[in-house]
Amino acid sequence: MSIKKITKGFILCVLFLLFLGLIGCSNEIVAKPAKDVSTTTTTSDKIKPPAEKLKICGECQYLRNGECVDYECCDNWDCDNNEQCRNHQCVALNCGSCRYAENHVCQEYFCCSNDQCDDSDSTTYDVCNNPGTKLAECIFTPITQQAEVIQHTTPVQDTIPVQDTTPIQSVRQVVPFTGKTYPCDDPNSKLPECNYNSHTESLELSLVPNHEDSAIFVQLNLDKLENFENYYSLGFMVYKENGQLFQPFGSTGTIGHFIKTLEEKRYKISVPNLNPNSEYEVCLTGLTQEFRTTGYFNCKTIRTQNEKQKKAIIFVNYDVGSQTRNLIDEWINEVKKTGISVEKQNLNQDSNGNDVYSLLRTKYAESNLLYTVFIGQDLPMPMIRLQTAYYNYEEPTPFSFPLHSLTFDTTNQDNGFLNSANPLHEITIAVIKYDDETKLNNYFQRIINHYKSPKESTGKIFLADAMIPAESSINNYNFQNMDYLGGITDYGNVQQANTWQTQYKQKLKENYDILVINAHGSQETHYPCGQACVHAEFIRENPTKIPFIIAVSCKIGYFMQDSSPMLSYIFGGESLAGIGSEVVSVDVNGELAKRMIGQMLAGKNIGDTSRTMGFTVIGDPFLKLN
Repeated sequence: MSIKKITKGFILCVLFLLFLGLIGCSNEIVAKPAKDVSTTTTTSDKIKPPAEKLKICGECQYLRNGECVDYECCDNWDCDNNEQCRNHQCVALNCGSCRYAENHVCQEYFCCSNDQCDDSDSTTYDVCNNPGTKLAECIFTPITQQAEVIQHTTPVQDTIPVQDTTPIQSVRQVVPFTGKTYPCDDPNSKLPECNYNSHTESLELSLVPNHEDSAIFVQLNLDKLENFENYYSLGFMVYKENGQLFQPFGSTGTIGHFIKTLEEKRYKISVPNLNPNSEYEVCLTGLTQEFRTTGYFNCKTIRTQNEKQKKAIIFVNYDVGSQTRNLIDEWINEVKKTGISVEKQNLNQDSNGNDVYSLLRTKYAESNLLYTVFIGQDLPMPMIRLQTAYYNYEEPTPFSFPLHSLTFDTTNQDNGFLNSANPLHEITIAVIKYDDETKLNNYFQRIINHYKSPKESTGKIFLADAMIPAESSINNYNFQNMDYLGGITDYGNVQQANTWQTQYKQKLKENYDILVINAHGSQETHYPCGQACVHAEFIRENPTKIPFIIAVSCKIGYFMQDSSPMLSYIFGGESLAGIGSEVVSVDVNGELAKRMIGQMLAGKNIGDTSRTMGFTVIGDPFLKLN
């Protein structure tokens, strides 16, 4: 074969192979599959089963062993009130000295000693009342020497002429409460008129003059106590009544007082609200220097006398109109028929809290005075500068609680006992006050009708509980015929509050003897709070006929505020009388409310029921269940 033929054949073969390659390349470009999709199946390209779907847990959960598990907490509100949520765990707060845990943060007590109440005013006596508690408050009052300088130029007399006027805004001058100094209030006074007795024992008991059926004086003569230097603290307790343990406030409390700073001198205080014709055993008690309890020792007994006639003073203010005055006189005649001695005093526009206190103290020393009723709008109350963790009154503000102590001025004097500024609860303070004279007249007509034709008791109680379970202490009462409204688990839950208020409106229309309100409160409202809290307008739009109302609610009984809930309950509706506190109140284990309910059911009038607690009566204090 020639070379030309071979060459020609080779060229043709190469061209043929190139042609086949171009065809293959053309097929690859046109028919190339989409990305990641194989056109053929090989051992390594076999179809795999889909991967298992990842499990997603809730916002406050985590994955453990393939399961969703709840964290202990994701927010402070998931923990107890005294804990915080840290790293999904509830950790108890350690707040240290003079502080306490609340709402998941450390709060400071308002004061823990008198030093913290120093107002840099040398003319005032600065006291930390209830130190180191939520009730701690600073009370600033003029020193007792100042009381001798201030003259009481306007004595309160029944003969003061009164002109009929419509209620007007307060025009009284601000006169700080100073009380009155009595030298014999100090058991260490050796003035001739004070009958100082050097031959005494370490504990002396005596009946309070003109109150022999219900009150005793307890005097600790530590200058006569052997081995005085061995004691760290001392006080006294009313140990027994008629041979049985004396527990007037249930298992959680009795009556007694401890000395603030031990000195070899004498201390004296009254113990009121005892039962007539009863024997009481009073004992010293305390701690030794080794912090060991002394137990009860140096005990003495005393018997109260048979029940005496009770006395009341009715103060009628200058701004009460003639029609109301006529109804007041008719009402007083009905009260006298119950056996209570009544004295009426007219107040003029210049009367002030000092005048009222001076008169009450004199009358208490002269008679068995147990009730005081104020009627009117611009009422003369003691003017107190009061500072607490809950409110701050830098200017003198009217309060009635100084009037509760008539054997000793606890506001301006120090008897040496712990919490010496606490009222002694020797007298009932009641108020009949409303800014609508027509409704006030309707009230007097209502109670007059009740005296003449009392409504028969049903024995039914309505307990309106607006506290969350962690704070409520009275939802486990076992009184017969008691209906309960609760359901509040979160103060911020508007729907819960609205539901509660709707049910409350219906319950207020039903036939009960006593309404018990257990709720946080203020001078103008009480809980629960939906679109709004329970306020004066709510109460007036939903008036109740429930005759007696017991409010376990802070400040709800502050009657100097015209929009006070208690004023609206009693005078804006058709109730007869109620009990409420002017200031912050604390009910430990529900014993306070339980005692008041029990006393009302046992037949005590509402004034006697409130006096032992230091609460204010809104309305007639002489009424009781039939």
